Amino acid sequence: MFHGGLNGALIVVVPDGKAPSSFARPYGLKAVPTLLPVPTSFFLEPWIPWHKMRIVSLLASATEIVCALGAGDMLVGRSHECDSPEWVRRLPACSEPAFDVGVSSGAIDAEVRRRIAAGEELYRVHGDLIRELRPDLVIAQAHCEVCAVTPGDIERSGACLPTLALTASSVEEIFESVRQVAARLGLDGRAVRWSLRSAGDCRLCREKTAPLRRPTVVMLEWTDPLFAMGQLGPGTGGNCQWRITDR
Repeated sequence: MFHGGLNGALIVVVPDGKAPSSFARPYGLKAVPTLLPVPTSFFLEPWIPWHKMRIVSLLASATEIVCALGAGDMLVGRSHECDSPEWVRRLPACSEPAFDVGVSSGAIDAEVRRRIAAGEELYRVHGDLIRELRPDLVIAQAHCEVCAVTPGDIERSGACLPTLALTASSVEEIFESVRQVAARLGLDGRAVRWSLRSAGDCRLCREKTAPLRRPTVVMLEWTDPLFAMGQLGPGTGGNCQWRITDR
């Protein structure tokens, strides 16, 4: 990576420990240029690609990941569930439930079970709208056939576009999802910094709460019928009761 120095002098920014000659030879330089050693982490700086990617995120957590990586301006479409940060609501919604979800939890559960048994869709993906948005990447999830739009839903819509399907069952796998998204966007350096910062926050939280009494906790993701939240349980810590024996 070359920069013009003062008075026309040539300055080369190189990682620490690299030999000057190794950078001079490939460029046909007769003299070894002035070197400016910098920490290797400098080269993790997220250089934005010349072509800014266009992303349709059909997973709420993926939308938050894209924004956490500072790439929210790449989003051109979202799912019907994406609502954070608040401004993403202004993006066109590219999916919707295939049935009325304004009813009780019990009624929703019954309809989901009926549709699964009948092989009917749970979500409608607006393939025509997605194609009009011309995304370079569509993000979905492959963790659960019920919880959110899947790659199969996208394929059935006719929007046959490059798709990244995320799945996570632990905190570490959430970190891996961030790295996967960053890699597809060319923002690996930002993922590294986000991971280091978030890992530090988790460590600080554990240290602060270590002396405290840990109450027994039941974590639910659905109330009728009762569903224990076991999908991210192993990484959440605390004393969680996963088995529910009565209502």
